[in-house]
Amino acid sequence: MPEQQAAAGAPQTSEKPPIAGFDIGRTYRVKFPNGEQGRFRFPSDEEWRERSRGIKFIEKSLGRGKSTSRAEGVDEADEWLIERIIVGDGAKPADLGEIDASQIVDVVTDTNVLDCELDGDSYRIVMRVTGGMETIHRLRTPTTKERRRYERSSARTINTPSGSETRANIDATGDLYDLLLASVEGYAELQPPPLAHKVAAVTALIGALSEIELELDPLD
Repeated sequence: MPEQQAAAGAPQTSEKPPIAGFDIGRTYRVKFPNGEQGRFRFPSDEEWRERSRGIKFIEKSLGRGKSTSRAEGVDEADEWLIERIIVGDGAKPADLGEIDASQIVDVVTDTNVLDCELDGDSYRIVMRVTGGMETIHRLRTPTTKERRRYERSSARTINTPSGSETRANIDATGDLYDLLLASVEGYAELQPPPLAHKVAAVTALIGALSEIELELDPLD
């Protein structure tokens, strides 16, 4: 592996003093607006993978070229995940009324891409992750063949009489991250980034690549 170099009314995390990098084994105390508290850990790759399997994206044709789309299974997937990442006895969404499982999952797995810019021959992706720590991921630009292969494998779509159902394959996203990785910084004890962070980094990279515009100059 390459060398490592909240809104009002929402739950918030509280951590121990800063440590040297993001540590996937760390436990977080989540404080809720009603004074309750719960302790949660970051999901393992297998748990994040299983959560993703429970979510599907439905597109329904309305005719005349129009359609609607929605995600199904998110609440159930997040409730399933919360049951596994809660540590010891503590408050769960069912105890909190206005707080749902997805809000807790969002806080515990908080990942914000701060920057994604081409830097030499690779993209430098800066992310602020759970606990306010910054991680830096350098990914090389995928070849056309690598990108096309990823596009074919990153999701599975089934056509239905009224539209389509799509499920993401985040393993394909993690595999592309591993393939493109030049270096990574910000993880404790040389830990590899968790799958959730790999997905965020690759999503940012693909988004940046999709915004590249070619310039056309007329010839004499």
